[in-house]
Amino acid sequence: MDRTPSSTTGDGMRGVDVAGPPDAPALVFVHGAMFTRKMWAPQRDALADEYRVVAP
Repeated sequence: MDRTPSSTTGDGMRGVDVAGPPDAPALVFVHGAMFTRKMWAPQRDALADEYRVVAP
């Protein structure tokens, strides 16, 4: 994974996983209720060579 930018909000810290070449086509993975961005780790790792993967 390239980086995990984060910011602090009034109700806690928010982070985004970002991986892959900056100039590649982007894929944005959005989790559902009761999950976190960590559920996308296997897909992120598998696709990050060809895509810019963003998982908030």
